[in-house]
Amino acid sequence: MKQLILFLCLVAFLLPLKAQNNERVKYIRDKYSEAQDKIKGITEYGEEAAFKNYTTMTRYQNWSAVGSCHYTSQYYYEEVYEDETEPYPSSYAIVMVRNSFSVADHEVYEEYLYDSDGTPLFFFKSYYDFDVDAKTELRAYYGKDGKVVKTICKKAGDDGKMKETEMQPSFQEKIDYAATGFTYFKKIFDDTYNTGYDYYW
Repeated sequence: MKQLILFLCLVAFLLPLKAQNNERVKYIRDKYSEAQDKIKGITEYGEEAAFKNYTTMTRYQNWSAVGSCHYTSQYYYEEVYEDETEPYPSSYAIVMVRNSFSVADHEVYEEYLYDSDGTPLFFFKSYYDFDVDAKTELRAYYGKDGKVVKTICKKAGDDGKMKETEMQPSFQEKIDYAATGFTYFKKIFDDTYNTGYDYYW
């Protein structure tokens, strides 16, 4: 009888938590779709439906005994107006960072999605994981407290199609390290655009 009561209490606790997580994931997916539409709008839809502010940083480097390395980082951001009567924004809010890295035949692609207050929303990484010997995709969804509430891991099967798979230690390492990425890229962005220095003068 006690075990039944404990089980029912556990269910009563977990069901609302699961509903909250599902609601959070939906919110993140909506924000992700909105950001992707604005990125697509830069080249396809026209100014009104696109990000008006974005920066692309590209670096080429030669690695000894490896070959050429190509790294591109794209920052997409919105204007923030503390006073709507002012003609110019008071600051800028980062929305998404997209990174692509290639060296020899190895390619890595990442996405970092931020909420309007600069907190993490979503992380995506596509790469070849040598521990599982397969192309891999990782997705992580974050709660309001910045902690991961949901992960989706996929790896390529023998037919080349991506299939959902269990979490592996090498996957968890990448997702854990994403927290560093969120902080790092936001700092680069803030140090570049929210320092108070006016590039127009």
